[in-house]
Amino acid sequence: MAKKRKDGRYMLRFTYKDKIYYVYGSTKAEVEEKKYKKRQELESGSLYRKNPVLRDFYSEWMDYRRGKVSESTICTQNHHFQRCAAINISGTLFGDLRITEITSRDIKKVQMELENSGLNSNSVNQIIDHLSNVFNTAVKEDLITKNPCIAVDRIRRTEPLARDTNHRALTLEETQAFFQEAKTSYYNNLFCMLLQTGMRIGEIATITWSDIDYVNGCIHISRTLTRTESGQDIIGNTTKTAKGTRDIPMSAAVKSILKAQKELNSEVFGNVVNMQQKPVFRSPEGTIIRNPSVNAEIRRICKRAGVEKFTSHAFRHTFATRFMEQRPQDFKILSEILGHSTVNITLNLYTHAMEDTKKAAMNELVIDM
Repeated sequence: MAKKRKDGRYMLRFTYKDKIYYVYGSTKAEVEEKKYKKRQELESGSLYRKNPVLRDFYSEWMDYRRGKVSESTICTQNHHFQRCAAINISGTLFGDLRITEITSRDIKKVQMELENSGLNSNSVNQIIDHLSNVFNTAVKEDLITKNPCIAVDRIRRTEPLARDTNHRALTLEETQAFFQEAKTSYYNNLFCMLLQTGMRIGEIATITWSDIDYVNGCIHISRTLTRTESGQDIIGNTTKTAKGTRDIPMSAAVKSILKAQKELNSEVFGNVVNMQQKPVFRSPEGTIIRNPSVNAEIRRICKRAGVEKFTSHAFRHTFATRFMEQRPQDFKILSEILGHSTVNITLNLYTHAMEDTKKAAMNELVIDM
């Protein structure tokens, strides 16, 4: 049965050979007719082979990629495509256009609509790049002769980098003001651990007490949070990169934080059976820590502290910046602690900290003449 959407159009879903298909139209009669035609095309085998609707081609393309890329990637890219597919192109949804009919002008329209929706230039460029990969496959399969995305220029970045805003390294004054207000927060120990280790939020959410190695004085990092294709947060089996699997040495401050967290867990959750396998950091409800919830708490604290808002990733940048300010010669060690795939990533991200250190060194240098 056709269902009316919020945009006033009708959607009808049907199944053919255990696969779900969608048709859209302005009236119930229109979607019924489209369903009939699409079923005929499916039965004749002409829909995919000759001139498929973009939405159907994309579905086939994603089916092929399953198992070759992570579910998290599938989830993110499918979300991006659905945003594009819902854009109206001269009375027809972009996803309902035949793949041979799509022109560079249509891609430019999609690009403009995405930009007007509030997405930053980097996100829009990533989405268009993703579409380009889809059309490249269509070219290889001789469905179209030219990728319509090729003629579309990338959007020039005008907004500041995230590392200079939400992900920025906090100043000493910001850090002090924030933690003064964070003392009463349930997540205070989590914030402290992020700042003292440079761990990613997805990594710290997965560590269990069995990963805390007091004998060797380190924390074993071997997993990170990931997402299923449906968007559910789960604990993955690996880290973000191969270098992400690492041991982070425990300082006295880290040990103190772990002690405080163990006491907090006992107070909130009571004595837990098989505690070694339980996460060190959990939500107040005992579930997996979710970054949106943590960031919401950070924003509340920032407002009280009079600090410009930032995200949990800022603690990682702050840790790295303080490290580079104090030990610039040990950038390779920092790279290993952070779990960067290459040393160059570390150097490129924290060049500003090295520049400040070089300036200070030159100012303090005394050379007799």
